[in-house]
Amino acid sequence: MLGGSPRRLLRLSPGASARVGAWKHGEHPATEAERRLARRLVDAGLAHPVPPSRIGPATVTVVIPAHDRPAELRRCLAAIEDCATVLVVDDASSERDAVAEVVRAAGARLMRRAANGGPGAARNTGLTAATTEVVAFLDSDCVPQPGWLDRLLEHFADSAVGVVAPRIVPLETDGGWLQRYEAVRSPLDLGAVPGPVVPQTRISYVPAAALAVRRAAAGPGFDEDMLVGEDVDFVWRVDAAGWRVRFEPAARVAHDHRTSLRSWLRRRADYGTSAAALAARHPLRLAPAIVSPWSAAAWSLLLGRHWRSALAVVGGGDVPHPFPARCMVGLFASLRASAGDAFSAPTLGRCGVLT
Repeated sequence: MLGGSPRRLLRLSPGASARVGAWKHGEHPATEAERRLARRLVDAGLAHPVPPSRIGPATVTVVIPAHDRPAELRRCLAAIEDCATVLVVDDASSERDAVAEVVRAAGARLMRRAANGGPGAARNTGLTAATTEVVAFLDSDCVPQPGWLDRLLEHFADSAVGVVAPRIVPLETDGGWLQRYEAVRSPLDLGAVPGPVVPQTRISYVPAAALAVRRAAAGPGFDEDMLVGEDVDFVWRVDAAGWRVRFEPAARVAHDHRTSLRSWLRRRADYGTSAAALAARHPLRLAPAIVSPWSAAAWSLLLGRHWRSALAVVGGGDVPHPFPARCMVGLFASLRASAGDAFSAPTLGRCGVLT
């Protein structure tokens, strides 16, 4: 078997190969030896589990950190399916009365923080208040799609799984050029291929815009000293503690991406400021720059001052009238070399329950 991330070659015995073939046709690992083999393949990203659901949405607490934006909060709450508890944590909003009215109208529970502490602190407030086995975090500018929570909860049938994340897709895709760019190059959208989340692999992190967490795996929660990158830090700590983290793109949550150039650039700069804090907290886990052949070609052309050819490579075609803003977006696209583009590999088989 060849694949996974990092890419590897596993040689299977005839018996193991036969069992993998059986799993592809719907059978489940039946013996301890088969479960060990399935675990190895799943952890390597060579196979993806399809466990039966053991936890229903009615036994989950959905925690929504909110700071103003009552209209977005109303939209988010309207899309949430039946849950035991929907808890909105108001992180010291200036529009507290409007937020409270939206929460009341949706029949959700409201908690208020006395001082603004950022999304990590608000999530921790909700995590502490929750009593269910699983807590699903959802940002107020997100709109979950039907079935999102069911697809995430299925993975908790595996007792080793601590965190599962959905695919973050754009809420709108028919706007201006920046919105169209975000639709295909958002750092929140990790693609259509499921897999394990492990530092320095194809899926090295997942954003906390939407995240399902087993409370037993959450530890102290999010680092409240980090206003940016706290989700990456959280996921890496869960992984370091021995829990599995999964990315499940069959679950989809739409996110209201920034559509003004100023706010978009500011947010991208914010993302960059988290690198030093993450490197200090997780030595040797922060990936170095990864440059795909596509990006290398674009940068070579730029260094050679072949401006039009470089922009054509970045944009996928000729650019007769380039302008600075689009050029900057192109450079971001080139810099953000997707590990999926560089190391995409076929996956073999889908395994059943792991215990």
